Amino acid sequence: MKLRYILFATALAFTSCSDDFLNLTPDSELSANDFFETEEQFNQALSGVYAVLRSTVWESGFLMGEMRSDNTHYDYYAPDRGIHIVRRENIDDILDDSQNQWTNGYFNTCYAGIARANTIIDRIAEASIDETAKNRILGETKFLRAYFYFNLVRYFGEVPLYLTEVKKEDDAFLAKSSVEDVYKVIIEDAKDAIAKLENPKFPQNGRVSKGSASTLLAEIYMTRKDFTNALPLLKSVTTMGYSLLPVYSSIFETSNKNNAESIFEIQFMMGDQGQQSMFSYWFIPKSNNVELITGVVSNTLNYGGFNVPTDDMMRAYENGDTRKNASIGIAEGVIGSDGSFVIQSVKTKRRICDPSRKNLQAVY
Repeated sequence: MKLRYILFATALAFTSCSDDFLNLTPDSELSANDFFETEEQFNQALSGVYAVLRSTVWESGFLMGEMRSDNTHYDYYAPDRGIHIVRRENIDDILDDSQNQWTNGYFNTCYAGIARANTIIDRIAEASIDETAKNRILGETKFLRAYFYFNLVRYFGEVPLYLTEVKKEDDAFLAKSSVEDVYKVIIEDAKDAIAKLENPKFPQNGRVSKGSASTLLAEIYMTRKDFTNALPLLKSVTTMGYSLLPVYSSIFETSNKNNAESIFEIQFMMGDQGQQSMFSYWFIPKSNNVELITGVVSNTLNYGGFNVPTDDMMRAYENGDTRKNASIGIAEGVIGSDGSFVIQSVKTKRRICDPSRKNLQAVY
């Protein structure tokens, strides 16, 4: 037994001198060092960048954009003053601070997408994959990075500008860049995406195309009031095969996903294997039972009542504009003893509310 112990200790002493022995990645796990090699692996990584878009929309996107405009507001519900509700309301009222988890979450999520995009951009240069595939992957990735930075610079102003993969601690802490410098990167990324991507093919597949990138760059120019550069881009998009659907309301039908009118859609998997989301319920009045709206017995007290169209938004529709009924719903009912809205009927057309009536209207 003594001899065996000595031999084992000697072997351990020799093997422990090797750095490779201590730093091996388990065979059951993938690492960045041996993953970014094939076209399929880069496509998987790109799907990870696309996945970030879902969080930027349903978690805080509508709060940061639509609700901070004059288009929508929220229903105040006194019984629930939970921090998750109040801080959402704070964004709409422009009272959010550094502790607001929704604005912080939006900021961090955008940078998660940027970090994933940077890894692809850095690593694909050395990859031995088909050049056509490489251009497509780079074009889509540059579009997504431009999109994330475009939202960041509009909502936060000066932000750190990360353009390469973070590999060490010093790379992780960058000072803010000027708004002008951020826009320079956004414009260059969008231009590169346009150059590398092809025109859309219909039915579309939910990925970025030359039409998506051209529209994004045009919006960037319009935001900066550079209409001279925006106009030719918008005109070029009209030549790429897009067309309006005959009936406006059909845009929202699940059977028409990625249709010829759509410039770019964020994808969710449907069915019981798909992403579970309460996204639409955020926009339904706060009620103990919303069955008349959804067809399902459920309540929205803890999360409903957001993104409610304002009177100004309602009046912006001209008489006879069929987009109004397709975009805005009206529910009628009364306020219950607990302060919730009791839905009694759902109207397809908006009625002018008479203050003398007991019935109330909820817009969603």
